[in-house]
Amino acid sequence: MIKENKVSKYLLYAIGEIILIVIGILIALMLNTQKELNTNRTQIEGIIKGISKNLENDMKSVTELIKMSEKFDSLAKNILAKKLTASDYEGDLWSNEYIRLTRGTVETVQFESNAYDRLMGNIEIIPEKYNAIVVELQRVYGVEVPISIEVENDFRAYLNEIENKLRNTYDWYSMTDSIHYQQQINYYLNNPQYFNDVSGLQRHVIHLNGHLDQLKVAIAVAYNKIHQELLSNSSFSEHIEQFEFTEPEELIEYLGKYKLINIKSAPYVPDTLTVETKNYYLNISPMNFIAVKKDKDKFGDVVGTDIQFNFKRDEDGNIYSFEATHKMQDRDSILTDVFEKIK
Repeated sequence: MIKENKVSKYLLYAIGEIILIVIGILIALMLNTQKELNTNRTQIEGIIKGISKNLENDMKSVTELIKMSEKFDSLAKNILAKKLTASDYEGDLWSNEYIRLTRGTVETVQFESNAYDRLMGNIEIIPEKYNAIVVELQRVYGVEVPISIEVENDFRAYLNEIENKLRNTYDWYSMTDSIHYQQQINYYLNNPQYFNDVSGLQRHVIHLNGHLDQLKVAIAVAYNKIHQELLSNSSFSEHIEQFEFTEPEELIEYLGKYKLINIKSAPYVPDTLTVETKNYYLNISPMNFIAVKKDKDKFGDVVGTDIQFNFKRDEDGNIYSFEATHKMQDRDSILTDVFEKIK
């Protein structure tokens, strides 16, 4: 009996020892796992913070490219209006922007995607809390950047096609004497093929600007998301528009069709607008404005243009209309259009 008691006590002691060892192993594994998770999180956060700097630089580059393409569009409009004279083509390729329009090129934008590539290379250790940031970055560098590069390359190829045609067809392309100079001016002022080429160039510009605007939206959303999650104590970039993130369910009351009820401020203003939700913001079509919340019932264009949408409520607190205001860049005036919600 005494022997059996000793055996029982020994077994209990041995089992207790085993349990303590197992608990110790589990605690060590848990601490090691937590340490690894913390290391991974610190690594990922460092990469994402680096990407925020890349986004800022990419936004500056895209903005400059848009300015250049808008200048191209302005020159093309003047040419196609057929109001230019010989004096508008005075000078040479380096001094005259009208000559340079079809004999120049498009600046190549080098997007800074190395940090993003590193992030995607570590995608299996990205904490779940940063999934929303990853989705927005994938939209920037996985979707909008490749499309913009492709469209930009098409534009550059079109300009090269025009220049090669001029080089291979006309003697005045490389001549500087007065006779050939006059032939060149006559070509720019009167040749139907030249106007066709400029019209095609304008179409490429409009196509490129449309995609660059989408890229600016994607960059702005991604940067704002990163700043909100990781850089809230740091200064915000002066090159990117700051805005609130509004959950889709908070935007429902603004949705619907709205009809214009005042005399049009400009011929391009449509009679009806549709307000839809898209991620954290409103999409206003057919103009395809991307509007983000700036204040209560006040939305502004995400890419920082001077377009504002101010929604109005009735006595019961329901949205019934909005004012769309647009500050004109070429003159000190504001256009206002009022749209009433169609019930």
